[in-house]
Amino acid sequence: ASFSLTIFGNTAAIHLPNDPYRPLIAQIDLEEKSNDFLVTNLTNQLKALVKWNYYATLTNPDSEFLSPPIKIEIRLHQNDDWKDITSMQHQITPFMDRKTNAGEYYQQYQIKVTNSTNLPILVTALVLGSDMSISADPLDNVTKKIAPNEFVLFNEH
Repeated sequence: ASFSLTIFGNTAAIHLPNDPYRPLIAQIDLEEKSNDFLVTNLTNQLKALVKWNYYATLTNPDSEFLSPPIKIEIRLHQNDDWKDITSMQHQITPFMDRKTNAGEYYQQYQIKVTNSTNLPILVTALVLGSDMSISADPLDNVTKKIAPNEFVLFNEH
């Protein structure tokens, strides 16, 4: 992963090389901050970006499938119909009245992954957070083995 740091107008920003006008993360205000704060903040942001870049660039040389080996469906409420999101993006209208005790919005969802092959497969779900964090919480941080034509459900925690 290659990233650049630009300091301009009392702010620091991390961006891709040769692309200084599109920061990848929130800019850091340099005014009246201690060196320890700056080093810690920049280090944490770089670690998150490197982790994200690692997952974003993973390749599987044996992934030359004629059709997708899995079917991915989502629903926001258990009474809703499943919406197939396997091969394209969809507009999913969230429920805007759901808030945490801290007043932050959140969305519950359920995702179903079905094995479309004739062989067992292993599935892991990774979630990219708005702060660039990555977790495997939907499957309780484990990989699940799915038999042919069987499915596994991922639930928002």
